[in-house]
Amino acid sequence: MKCEQGNIGGGFINFERESSTGDVMKRPHMDLRESFLFLPPSATTKIWPEEMPEFKENMEDMLFTGKELLHRVLEVIARGLKCEDPLIFVKKHQNIGTAKSCTSIRLNHYPPTADIEVKKNQVRCGEHSDWGSITFLFQDKDGLEVLNRQGQWVSAPPIDGTIVVNIGDALQRWSADKLLSSKHRVVNPVSESDKRANRYSIIYFGSPDVETTLECVDGSNKYPPIKMLEYHDQKYIKMYNKS
Repeated sequence: MKCEQGNIGGGFINFERESSTGDVMKRPHMDLRESFLFLPPSATTKIWPEEMPEFKENMEDMLFTGKELLHRVLEVIARGLKCEDPLIFVKKHQNIGTAKSCTSIRLNHYPPTADIEVKKNQVRCGEHSDWGSITFLFQDKDGLEVLNRQGQWVSAPPIDGTIVVNIGDALQRWSADKLLSSKHRVVNPVSESDKRANRYSIIYFGSPDVETTLECVDGSNKYPPIKMLEYHDQKYIKMYNKS
């Protein structure tokens, strides 16, 4: 299958190319996964596999179907926070699918670990929280763990007919910590049968429009205001260990 390799601009991302943790002291080795990232409109024609002409249309359909769900969830959250305008967050997620948004879709493939040299402290996906507002996760196998309020890692296995919904860092800042972003990771399989199995996930990263200023909706100024694009770029630099 032929498609352009990429990272922030989209496309295929090689195995052991990313560090989700972004902390070389804690996780000195890259994640045991490969991915395809769809981030329009940075997604040029070269990123799409020639052998799968329907792939681009399917990804675009998911992007805009996810937008509808994202808006519904964001309105409910605003009402729960008793915001004066229940559409305050929805209005900051209007440009999905354009250069004015960082909302993206990621397809993850975690190859079997049975025949891979797994280095010390290397995992399928290091512990991290997501950068945006709301994340929708679809997964096919065990491995996902979430850090609870007591500082314990709890398994979050797939459940038929459900979507995992995560709060992201941007929404935590917006809500002045009334909503906390979910720190999570994907650990390595333990049983021999699981070590020989592939694991797949699809992730919809809902992100505020790039010109959005993230400032606490309660007026507390607990976090200093910052543009979403600047915040996104800071996170990107850590993930790819760039300086």
